Amino acid sequence: MIENYTMKKLLIFIFIIFILENHGSIEINTNFKTSKTELTVTENDDSSEVLRTSSCNSNVDSLTVNISNVGLGGSWLKIEIRDSIRPKIGLWSDYKQYNNEYSTDIELESYSLKLNKNKYAIGDTIMGHIKCKSKTSKYLRGNVFLEMEGDFFSIVGKTILMRKDGKKLVLDTKDI
Repeated sequence: MIENYTMKKLLIFIFIIFILENHGSIEINTNFKTSKTELTVTENDDSSEVLRTSSCNSNVDSLTVNISNVGLGGSWLKIEIRDSIRPKIGLWSDYKQYNNEYSTDIELESYSLKLNKNKYAIGDTIMGHIKCKSKTSKYLRGNVFLEMEGDFFSIVGKTILMRKDGKKLVLDTKDI
């Protein structure tokens, strides 16, 4: 009886790990270089926005790279780096339009993420490329999906506001 129960738990655990890990790939390429953040976001193949602002917050055991635009709302990409690396996408707004919240996650269907390293310290440069597709979401017009693709550039502990012409304004994240 106990062996069957333990075996069922083990099979469920393996199945969950398979589902969580099977929809994306992560590549560490120490030769990868970029000097800009430019992520093109499309909804069902219709161009909608280009994300150019990045910030990177560091904690004792993790860091988070956030990529979005300055404004009243839009899409975002978040990459959490702890023992593992996990990208997330979502929507944000200046008012509580997502079930009385300012932002909402949108589940990823697939992703391919390339980073220049897998461990970072304060002041390190994070460079990467992502291509991802979300599952459909009730928060997108017509219950469509989002796709993001492009390069990103961030510095641990900094916020970088990048203009269309490539000029950058770099701020300490703690000052914002």
